[in-house]
Amino acid sequence: MSDQRKPGSRWRHVKRGSTYTLIGEAHLQTGKPIDEPAIMVVYRADSDGEMWVRPRVEFLDGRFEALAAHPPGEVSEDAINDAPALPPLSPPTDG
Repeated sequence: MSDQRKPGSRWRHVKRGSTYTLIGEAHLQTGKPIDEPAIMVVYRADSDGEMWVRPRVEFLDGRFEALAAHPPGEVSEDAINDAPALPPLSPPTDG
């Protein structure tokens, strides 16, 4: 899976403009034979949290475009959580 398709990456549906967070990829298992193995993309709507599944070939055929990891000026929660702790403040000195 490329870095663009990592779980947690964000995508925009080109026609609708809706944004989604990629959950991952999965194999389709069915009781009926299919012509070729189907790899599915599992993604969640950012607007309402609804989950969606689509064949990977459809997801990557231009219907969706990858978004930047974080919009300019936005800091990821991981970056905040992983930031080193600040040293304690020194008491003020009389000067």
